[in-house]
Amino acid sequence: MVGLVSAAFVAGCTPDTDDATTRLCKDSMGRRVAEANCNGSGSAARGFSHAYISNRQAVPAVGQAIGGYRDSPGPGEVRSPEGRVVRGGLGTSAYRSAGS
Repeated sequence: MVGLVSAAFVAGCTPDTDDATTRLCKDSMGRRVAEANCNGSGSAARGFSHAYISNRQAVPAVGQAIGGYRDSPGPGEVRSPEGRVVRGGLGTSAYRSAGS
């Protein structure tokens, strides 16, 4: 009985979408490159920019294509591939209520 109540509680409190993203550096062909390429001025002129993928996706290795990426992060937390928080976030509900 306790297990059923716990499962129902967790299911009711778990968000349907996860706004957390992972930030990767990509080249103009959409392949992952070393993060150092995106750091500093002139990176966009050299064809490097950040790509944001859902934290539910597997992080591709350097040299592999990044599938299903966005050019801008969502309202949630953004992490580096190493797991370090790059930009904090309060989640969708807090983001929307703070903006209104």
